[in-house]
Amino acid sequence: MSLSDLVGLLGILIGLGVLIWLAFKGWSVLLLAPIAAMIAALFSSEPCSPLDPDLYAQRRRVFGAILPLFLLGALSAS
Repeated sequence: MSLSDLVGLLGILIGLGVLIWLAFKGWSVLLLAPIAAMIAALFSSEPCSPLDPDLYAQRRRVFGAILPLFLLGALSAS
């Protein structure tokens, strides 16, 4: 593991720790989850807004491939 991987892992652990600690203090998890995600994102070495258009095209293909699974799951659950 490289140093940047360890820093990213540390960010995840800090974000999770903040989430658990404040949830036990009575804060809403709906408010805490985005805060914990932002803490983890700040520690990661990945850019927050990638400028590579191919990345968005890949995500769109993956979403199109799994969309029928979600739709069938929603139909069977109702």
